[in-house]
Amino acid sequence: MGFFDDFRRGRDEIRASQAAPRTDGRKRGRDDSYNNGWDDRTQDTNSWQDEPAPQPAGPGTAELEAALRERDQSLEEALRIMQGLKEYAEQMEDRVTQLLAGVQPMARVLLLPGVKTFLLHRFHPDKHPDANEEQKLKLTEAMQMITAVYAFLAKEFHDDD
Repeated sequence: MGFFDDFRRGRDEIRASQAAPRTDGRKRGRDDSYNNGWDDRTQDTNSWQDEPAPQPAGPGTAELEAALRERDQSLEEALRIMQGLKEYAEQMEDRVTQLLAGVQPMARVLLLPGVKTFLLHRFHPDKHPDANEEQKLKLTEAMQMITAVYAFLAKEFHDDD
């Protein structure tokens, strides 16, 4: 046994007594397991694979279950809201259908011969010279609405009077 072997053995004994881990991981000694760091025949070549991979720190099982319950509750609430919106949309669809059913007969009446002429003569501000400013304003607004309605009907039904 040489000086260096005695030195290494003494160092290893001191580290073992202080519970300090070996830093180089090499086996020392004069028996067959001696390894100077260059000879990998006696070293376990897959020792690095036996160590478990470090796991990222994350929430525990309890936290994950709590988050899952919270997500499920928010999902149930969203489904209830969506069901309410679906019912409301169906009600609005029914209302639109009712309104369209009421508009079509009125449109047919407005498209009868002479109705447009009657309305234009009846509500034209020039046909009422003795009207005050408030009445003229109302007559002007009525003419604008009549003109807009007939423009819409002309575009919708492709029919002019």
